[in-house]
Amino acid sequence: MGLARADATLFAAIGALSSGSLFWFPVPESFGLAGAGVALALLVAASSRPSVGALAAACVASGASVLTSGIVGGLAVVAHDGHPRRWGRALTSLLVALA
Repeated sequence: MGLARADATLFAAIGALSSGSLFWFPVPESFGLAGAGVALALLVAASSRPSVGALAAACVASGASVLTSGIVGGLAVVAHDGHPRRWGRALTSLLVALA
């Protein structure tokens, strides 16, 4: 059973704010950029059928300032393309993000 769009957006916003305050508060230079990148990745992950470009942008945005935050974008790709028939699309998204 999936969440409604408003519930998913609220859940993503709360997750972005709480993780940002826990992990990026000690480094004030990267707090805003890292929080915005993770929020973008969570919004892409909350959408129903994101494109390959959107998934790649989520990976790039989430890992742009703090490399470990790229896990959020990677999990968005796995969540949408985790079925074995769609591994080619997932690999394409990750390769575009790395390029």
